[in-house]
Amino acid sequence: MKGIVSVDPGWGITAVRVMTGLLFAVHGYQKFAAGIGGVVGFFAKIAIPLPGLMAPFIATLELVGGILLILGLATRVLGCLFAA
Repeated sequence: MKGIVSVDPGWGITAVRVMTGLLFAVHGYQKFAAGIGGVVGFFAKIAIPLPGLMAPFIATLELVGGILLILGLATRVLGCLFAA
């Protein structure tokens, strides 16, 4: 048919990747902005092992990983890290 514009399905995956990256980056930024001490306390409260080590690791993973997802870099590695 003439006049119908087709869109490559890959754009849907790109939109999901960008929105997921934005979500992670914002949450990572919030962890740093609110103070890592509060995150450490929360992690200890919900019994996450080594909260003093895990809080900065998770905050950094979310912030940097979210930005990398938005850019489309290391998406498979980040996907495995986020899933773990």
